[in-house]
Amino acid sequence: MKIAITGATSLAGNEIISNIDNFSLKDITFSLFGDDEVRGELYQVGEDEAIVEELNLTKLAQADLVVLAGEMRESREIAERLADYGGRIVDVSYATDGLPGWTYLNSNQDTLQEGMRLTLPNPVATLVSKIVASIGKDLKVTDFSTAAYQSCAILGKDCLDELWQQTRAIYTQQAIPEDLLKKQLAFNVIPSQVIYPDYNKNTLEQIKILQPDLRNISCAALFAPLFHVDACLSQVRCQDEINLDCLAALFAKNPEFEVTSEAITPLEVGGSDKIHLSYFRDHASFKDQFTVWALADTLRFSIAGEFLRFIEKLASVSSISS
Repeated sequence: MKIAITGATSLAGNEIISNIDNFSLKDITFSLFGDDEVRGELYQVGEDEAIVEELNLTKLAQADLVVLAGEMRESREIAERLADYGGRIVDVSYATDGLPGWTYLNSNQDTLQEGMRLTLPNPVATLVSKIVASIGKDLKVTDFSTAAYQSCAILGKDCLDELWQQTRAIYTQQAIPEDLLKKQLAFNVIPSQVIYPDYNKNTLEQIKILQPDLRNISCAALFAPLFHVDACLSQVRCQDEINLDCLAALFAKNPEFEVTSEAITPLEVGGSDKIHLSYFRDHASFKDQFTVWALADTLRFSIAGEFLRFIEKLASVSSISS
């Protein structure tokens, strides 16, 4: 399988390349495409080496799979240029979220047909679906309500740069730039709809696709000045009464989770490839409800991890089809 990665040296692209060694990707070769600043540089990609090349649609068309990993605006432009390209594309930049013709990548998916256009689910949707799926085999989840704190990594480098400029402006008592973020994010939080009007709507749609049996879902999301860790405080209602010790043990059996007794902070989970759960609390009045604090590294788990797990599954069953 030949995989071409555009925006290879972006936050998402670099995280994918750095984690290839952690997955069994047999008979896969990677080609890298980037901007002028990194063109010609040599990168270690798994056991092989690859030179970052100039973006070339002809070369992209020769790949079995094109991965959009650059900044949102750049990835959307490439997606538009590849509109007539009949090959397979996976967007890990979230630039195509909600666009016609693009469907959400499901972690259970094990085929990649010609012409498929897949985009990663929002990290919050990934967090929620993983939590529900983990306990769903033993406890039927009926309602899920979450307050999510979305990291800045999903917004791309330009917005991260503006966040830095905002932080610096506070200390130097200068005007706060709000060109991209619309509001001051430094030492603050911004409702997701300020930046993306359909953010919560799309997130809820993704969760429903990933967990179709979930009856009631609600999600309130805020962009917070977290670099690359997503967090959510979720209240879950199940069909039966819940014992917190048994619940924690149930999560601990899943290798994707790390369960701790003390509340963990975003700073402590950066660079981890697991979902971290802590601060389990039961409801004072209803014994079928509990609250959990969940965190995951956006780049390592939700972007690089989800994509590479998907590719690993494809490689294991050789399920690239025409």
